[in-house]
Amino acid sequence: MQTKPETLEFAKYVLIFTTRSTDTAEQTMNLYRRRWQIELAFKRLKSLAQLGHLPKHDEHSSRAWLYGKLFVALLAQKTMRIGRDISPARHTVRKAQPTSPWREFNFALHQIQQAIEPHLDLLQAVSNWNEIAWALAEAPRTRSLQVFKTAIVAHLDDS
Repeated sequence: MQTKPETLEFAKYVLIFTTRSTDTAEQTMNLYRRRWQIELAFKRLKSLAQLGHLPKHDEHSSRAWLYGKLFVALLAQKTMRIGRDISPARHTVRKAQPTSPWREFNFALHQIQQAIEPHLDLLQAVSNWNEIAWALAEAPRTRSLQVFKTAIVAHLDDS
């Protein structure tokens, strides 16, 4: 199956439809980028911390499970920040590839879970965080990233 030339042309653009008529195209793209980072954070929480899987038998137990999972997720985020800040290897780690927030968060969650069990030294994991993050970095992509030539912003009128 051959891709149509029109499809290839449209793949070069990002279309964002908004009802906010006061923003410029650049402001709208910045808001969208921030919103997308929030969406990714929620996706990580739902997927990796399993926030969507709560017992639904009783409101109080569901709430306790939710608070517990949020607490563990916050501990994982804090572990990531501390690991990046105090790791002795932070200045020597190669910067060729960005770290994968998904893999880093998953690893931190696993470390918190293992820290609850007595056979893991959490301090050692935190102090070597940058080396661990490098090992969890995403592999180089085989496809080229899209280049956004123009952001087309359509302002919809409420009237």
